[in-house]
Amino acid sequence: MATSDGWFYAADEASAQQAARDTAAAVSAFQRHFSPDVPFGAVILSAAMPRQARDAFQTERGLPWVRVWASPAEKSTLLRENLRRTQPKLSAAAVEQLVARVSRSTGDVLPHEIGHSLYQARFWPGPTDDGSLHYATPAPDWLDEAAAILMEPPPMLAERRQQYHALLSVPSPHVQDLPRFLQAPHPVDAARRAALTGGGSSSASGLTVMTASGDTGAALAAFYQQSLALADFLIERSGCPDVLGQISLALADGQSFDDWLAKSGPALQLGNDVATLTQHWQAWLNALAVPTK
Repeated sequence: MATSDGWFYAADEASAQQAARDTAAAVSAFQRHFSPDVPFGAVILSAAMPRQARDAFQTERGLPWVRVWASPAEKSTLLRENLRRTQPKLSAAAVEQLVARVSRSTGDVLPHEIGHSLYQARFWPGPTDDGSLHYATPAPDWLDEAAAILMEPPPMLAERRQQYHALLSVPSPHVQDLPRFLQAPHPVDAARRAALTGGGSSSASGLTVMTASGDTGAALAAFYQQSLALADFLIERSGCPDVLGQISLALADGQSFDDWLAKSGPALQLGNDVATLTQHWQAWLNALAVPTK
């Protein structure tokens, strides 16, 4: 099926319609926080489509982005295989309970992945392999992840905010000070991705279902939560819903975050350097940590 946002392919009409609704929601959030100009693309729900076929499909049709994702049934199968291999002591009933729980949130994940696609296509179209250790685009990893997180459904965002609020109340090695976080690599860096992928369940399309637990899982959750918190802070402090888009345009134009802050920060009440921004950030966090009645 086709809409003004893109083309949608799935094994059944209901799944295609759901993908279209997820994309429409992501597009609306992207326009609000990043750019009114949203690249037209396609979503293909198929774990069996090889990456080469996806690339050919995108090239032949001149699409800025194509997101190949697994259908709910395919993702459940991959997760079930992964749990049986990585946690052999789990009973069959426990495996099915976990699969059912994750399956209920499957629809929340697609807007996040579409957010990654929209962000790259809008600000860094074409190949982005610059030889760096960035998680996805050349943008700082927190910003790249915030672009995807902000596309998620409101209940999922509310849960992340609540979790970060709780994280502030206890000492955690995974909560970083702002100067360090602005430059921090994604917790699942190239080395850890390779290790997790090795224990994951992969499909022909390249989609890999992995389970991260322990220190890696805690670091990953905290990174997502702090990325959203920083986005919330910048939007609230500046009074500009699209401040992340302004930052992204500057970075895509070759400026550094420090350059952008020195030029645009004072007018947006953010300060002209990271030290001043950190003071505002800490005050915002202190207010956030005050218990509400």
